[in-house]
Amino acid sequence: GKGRRIRIARDIESKAFPYFDKIIILNEKIQKRYQQLYPKLAEKFQVVEQGVDEVFINKIKAFSSSNIIGDGFTFLYAGGFYKKGRNPNNLYKAFELSELDCKLKIYGNIRKSNRPKTSNKIEYHKAVDKMQLAKITAKANALILFDNNYGYQVPGKTIETLASGKPVLFIYNNENSPTLQYVKDASGVVWVKNSVQDIKEGIYKIIKSEYDQPNFDYSPYTWDKMRIKIKNIINNDKGK
Repeated sequence: GKGRRIRIARDIESKAFPYFDKIIILNEKIQKRYQQLYPKLAEKFQVVEQGVDEVFINKIKAFSSSNIIGDGFTFLYAGGFYKKGRNPNNLYKAFELSELDCKLKIYGNIRKSNRPKTSNKIEYHKAVDKMQLAKITAKANALILFDNNYGYQVPGKTIETLASGKPVLFIYNNENSPTLQYVKDASGVVWVKNSVQDIKEGIYKIIKSEYDQPNFDYSPYTWDKMRIKIKNIINNDKGK
């Protein structure tokens, strides 16, 4: 955010945080940042990650086993784009310039300014419900995970994308991104920087199967595990 918004947020936080017993945040990067900003409140900040929907993952795998994937090679991106934090322009150009028989399908409620132009290489669709998305994901040959350029947040679909059983094209710029914590634990991921040439090379590698067998142990991040984490945080606090 801009300087004025940051100052307002800090003012609200510094006044409100002392009234809470615990403050839940989504990853260790955010936890460390808050502990630096408010060292006297360090013990209040506890990490509970965004859980992964196990039913959704199982539906993708069930649909994948019964689906016949059509001609051509389809990459799927489900999520949002932002002009500064997650700019898709290089992604669009890479697909437009690719000479391979492939297509990019995008699903999400994306501002007009960030949507692709009409193209035979790229399809844009508005967001769909999770059942439809599971079927669409199952039909795709590969998925795209697009990281944030800056900040401490992890894209919401990170764990679900890695857990899908599909090869993943991971586009990033930030070498200190908290998303890397999860991507490093996955196989079947092709890492590329957010440049037209790098993305083109990544597309080639995935189409030519130049990646390890996709695998990611998402069991630590199911909603059941997240509930246990929260219960432990509550119970430990009661015991003090």
